[in-house]
Amino acid sequence: MRRTEHYGKYQIMAGLIAAAILTGCAGAGGTVSETPAGAETTAQAATMAAEPSSETVTEKTVTEKEEAEAPVPARADTAAEAVADADPAPEQSAAEESRSPEEIAAERAAAVGAVRLGDTGEDGLVFTFAGDLTFHTGQNPGAQEAYDSGIRSCFDQEALDIMDSADVFVVNNEFQYTDGGSPLEGKKYTFRCSPYTAEWLQEIGVDLVTLANNHIFDFGEEGFLDTLDTLSEIGMPYIGAGYDLEDAVRPAYYEADGMIIAVLNATEIERYENPDTRGASEDAGGVFRCLDSALLCEKVREAKEKADYVIVTIHWGTERMETPDELQIQHAIDLEEAGCDMIIGGHPHVLQTISWYEDMPIVYSLGNYFFSFDTRNTGVVQVSFDTGNKSLKSLRFVPMVQSYGVYTLEGEEKAGLLEYMRSLSPKVEIDDDGYVTKRDTE
Repeated sequence: MRRTEHYGKYQIMAGLIAAAILTGCAGAGGTVSETPAGAETTAQAATMAAEPSSETVTEKTVTEKEEAEAPVPARADTAAEAVADADPAPEQSAAEESRSPEEIAAERAAAVGAVRLGDTGEDGLVFTFAGDLTFHTGQNPGAQEAYDSGIRSCFDQEALDIMDSADVFVVNNEFQYTDGGSPLEGKKYTFRCSPYTAEWLQEIGVDLVTLANNHIFDFGEEGFLDTLDTLSEIGMPYIGAGYDLEDAVRPAYYEADGMIIAVLNATEIERYENPDTRGASEDAGGVFRCLDSALLCEKVREAKEKADYVIVTIHWGTERMETPDELQIQHAIDLEEAGCDMIIGGHPHVLQTISWYEDMPIVYSLGNYFFSFDTRNTGVVQVSFDTGNKSLKSLRFVPMVQSYGVYTLEGEEKAGLLEYMRSLSPKVEIDDDGYVTKRDTE
């Protein structure tokens, strides 16, 4: 987590050059005119067959009404009348042009409540995403090291450097911060940790937690509200759940060098009508559910009107399945058509396919980051942006393994995991450093 600057509200004031306009109108009387290693070939073939391909977008036509011809105004007799009658667009245009890029960026950021990021450094703007995380030692025995020696002792130095250096580091927080509540009746796995452990998020550089998952309601409403209160008290931003629906569906916005990025979070797990993990409503807290993707697509469209780039982090898929299921694939198409620019997925507890649909990268699942009771492949995705062009610069998968702690892979182990990811991901190229690009199919 690099240092960030939080700005409040901004008012951008530009002086109007009325005297110059007055003189120009009086003198000229003129007018001014006014957008794992060894995966099987069968898995690759199944992924190729199942994943969406580019489709022709149907063009929409709009019939415009003809405007009635406006009457010609009488000629103004005085310079003052000329100014009063003149279209104000020239003054507004001059005011717009007089504003600096910083003033425009500040105004856009303030309008959406965006966190304004500081110096993005030589690497540009970097968002880093990791998978599931819990400090519950029953599920994640490696977390005991955090209680004994501190949370940073659970990660190797390269992993710590990656987390620390990100402008925005995002993890899926898959447990509650509470000492209260009762386990949901009949639920097999329930996770909670004492509220003080929430500060460990800040110690490992986390900037944003996603809460739309199937363990954030494990100890009922009391534990859920304790979690929201705890995160709010330490100043840790969260998305995907909230005190009510409005809170749960709101995106997180970030701004750097004039580029605004929106991040949304939702869950389609559990996949039935009345899940253990309660969906948020207008008068009750819960998660942002998207089993029916209509509301999520609506929120993506709204975010796209305010941001230059929209990322959806989504809890979906089938546990331990290495390739996306049909619902994941369909929802990815829905989100792209709504204006989503990138999808980062989780829930299956294993790494899944990395793909591309149209111009949208899809990381179907990052698996477990610091969550497993056994040794498991994992990794993070580093997303770099060209803020000048307001576009994606690069996407990189960094191979890691969780074996009690989290360790960055090197040498043959790194090469083996990258080769495994290539075998799952026929629609992309992954180079030896983990950089991912869309495969040229022409």
